[in-house]
Amino acid sequence: MEEKEQKVSRREFVKYAGAAVGGLIVGGAIGYLTRGAPAEKTKTITSVKTEKATVTVTQTKTVTAATAAPQSVTKTETITVTETTAATTPTGPGKYWTPTIESFKKLKEYFKGITLYGMDYPTPNAEAVKKVLPEFEELTGIHVVYELVDFDVMRERYTADFVSKEGKWDLVSWAYQLIPEWANAGYLVPLEKFLNDPEVVGPYYKTEDLIESIWRVQMWRRGFTGPAYHYMICSKSDLFMMVYRKDLFEDPKNQKLFESKYGYELAPPKNFEQLLDVAEFFTKKFNPDSPIEYGFIQPYAVGDPICCSFYPLLFGFGTDFFDENYYPIFDNPSAVKACDLLKELLKYAPPGANVMHYDAAFGVYQTGKAAIMFNWDAFFPYLEDPEASPAVAGKNGYAPTPGGYSFRPSLGGWGWGINAFSKNQLATWKLIEFLTHPEMSVRLALMGGKPGRWSALKHPEVQAKWPWIKAFLASLEVAHFRPVILSFTEAIDETVGRALSSVVLGEKSSYEALHEAVLKVYEIMERNGYYDVKPIIKEYPPPDLRRFI
Repeated sequence: MEEKEQKVSRREFVKYAGAAVGGLIVGGAIGYLTRGAPAEKTKTITSVKTEKATVTVTQTKTVTAATAAPQSVTKTETITVTETTAATTPTGPGKYWTPTIESFKKLKEYFKGITLYGMDYPTPNAEAVKKVLPEFEELTGIHVVYELVDFDVMRERYTADFVSKEGKWDLVSWAYQLIPEWANAGYLVPLEKFLNDPEVVGPYYKTEDLIESIWRVQMWRRGFTGPAYHYMICSKSDLFMMVYRKDLFEDPKNQKLFESKYGYELAPPKNFEQLLDVAEFFTKKFNPDSPIEYGFIQPYAVGDPICCSFYPLLFGFGTDFFDENYYPIFDNPSAVKACDLLKELLKYAPPGANVMHYDAAFGVYQTGKAAIMFNWDAFFPYLEDPEASPAVAGKNGYAPTPGGYSFRPSLGGWGWGINAFSKNQLATWKLIEFLTHPEMSVRLALMGGKPGRWSALKHPEVQAKWPWIKAFLASLEVAHFRPVILSFTEAIDETVGRALSSVVLGEKSSYEALHEAVLKVYEIMERNGYYDVKPIIKEYPPPDLRRFI
């Protein structure tokens, strides 16, 4: 297949953050929605056709009617969705095949002189990518402008580009939760356009090596019932994890004091009850003998940060945002417990923690002021850098976030997609392929990146270099991701985020804030077409909670 067409931003997360700080799978989400079906019993839809491959979807609707009386008819509907791929493996190498990193040099014949534009949020992963781009440019002749900018600036630029259809930003980098919104609007290229083209991707591209959970959340069905396509390939696998001061936990004096007070051995907390005990023990305000000022820190700023801090608590209490029918349920008793815990943990954090972004919260731990931190593991390489984090480098332990009724850490993940208005889509795909190649994934991982390939994360050298990788892999087995829905930003980051913030700021009770948010989120979901029949929203009395399981 030949290419046919050539406000105030949130502070950037920086390596030396400490210096600045100083002192349910949701009801079958991710595009497996089926909200209705065509009138015909069988209908075949063919779309995303390339020169060599076609993706098809067959929808079968079976209607069984049982008539008890002429005026009474009961219907049962079952929708079965089957996907097939028409592409076949060619007998010889395809025109644009690049099975090894060295083989990317053949692309210079086709793409020399092209410039691609992309941007990313500054993390160790993005810094590693920048280091390997000169090699891609040397091999292919494709120049890449790859900027590291603030999260809010990225979104503003993408939005302006999509609306204008200019197509300046060829490579789209973002977290998976915006795939539904951007894919539905036609802003992203369905990547099956390339994955199913035997001229572009040969049998060496083994998708089973990609982390399945992240691979699945990067899919979406446009219009709910359309074919499920991938709109991104994982660029950065993330988990919201726990890092703790291993040296403090292993100190015999601390161990003796803790056991005498709480009646069990000091260890990294595995449940929320232990988390509260450990956080209290390491907070000087509650324990003058604590060797450190604060027991706990995590980001609480309204929007994405406070929501990310809430996810593992909500999931850990065994509940979720939506039920299997996409009705919001996050004002139930378990969700209220999670919100109460979110607020209670602030007792063991420094002043101002209730408005801290990722960088400020990271800086508190990085400068040796907190015993435990919950944060995204993509930033952990900075903690093991003696130059960036002299107070804690080499003193850290890593573990999954604790659980409550269940054990479900929060799954993140960013991906690379292609702007639907880009004039260099094939060249952009080859850049994605270069950066997600098994060989390159290992190299990026050794530089602090977080690729989405099992082969990279399980590589012996990678596991030997980064002490949190084994905990990451253990967490990944049971991790749960945030809702993949239309209007995610409005429904979750804004509506739920404001509700959580009102609780931690002491403006509303957990139940009051969450219940109001449920009503608003229901309206958003209804507006987006998720419901055929208006549901009854359950009323839950606010529970009387003093401690947590």
